[in-house]
Amino acid sequence: AGGGGGAGSRNMALYADLLDRNINPDRVPRRRRWFELLRAVDGPKRDAIGDAMVFAVENSAFAFDMLDTILVSLDLVGLGDLVCERIARKAKLGDTAATATDNGGDKTLKALDGKITAAMQRTIGRLFLLSDIYANRFDQPRSSEGKENYAAQGFVKANTFVLPRLFNQVAVLIARVSIAEAQAAGQPTAQAGTHWRTEHAPDSPVWHLAGWLRELWAIWTATGS
Repeated sequence: AGGGGGAGSRNMALYADLLDRNINPDRVPRRRRWFELLRAVDGPKRDAIGDAMVFAVENSAFAFDMLDTILVSLDLVGLGDLVCERIARKAKLGDTAATATDNGGDKTLKALDGKITAAMQRTIGRLFLLSDIYANRFDQPRSSEGKENYAAQGFVKANTFVLPRLFNQVAVLIARVSIAEAQAAGQPTAQAGTHWRTEHAPDSPVWHLAGWLRELWAIWTATGS
């Protein structure tokens, strides 16, 4: 996963090209803002982020739409800037000495983690709104008596066709960035790379966020059933 600086940088360039060739030009500015924020991060983490972004785009028949959905949902709760800020903070910490500081509890990172967790919790409500937006892509009844049933059907359809892919893409993105962080810190990543969906993940806030996403998905599916 994610090779040296050259490969990562090429992927960042490829991601920029994908933005420019997007068929929905009105959506490009938001993605461009994300790209500029991520590009400001130097070193191996930036390369890993480039890999992850291209990975997200290339690994689904409609992954570009999924990536847009992810960015929309993250932006709705202000999570996009928080995540970028956290990645930049991690990059500034540098090598071994900074990693030890981080493990000891970097106050800025802890504050960011708290904000990210709160934003993710707010995302639950936003996802209900998102499900209604996606439901509008399906035929909707015109009679007033069918509207309530339509809303329920929209929830189920969005739940079935959209949200599993959304959560999977977010979790994969988080996992790949987490693996890159471990690599940059000189920590073993083989287990993390092959079993990140299990409980064997490293003890880091990013992995906890991925686990929280899985818990959120379980809550979501239980609510929708």
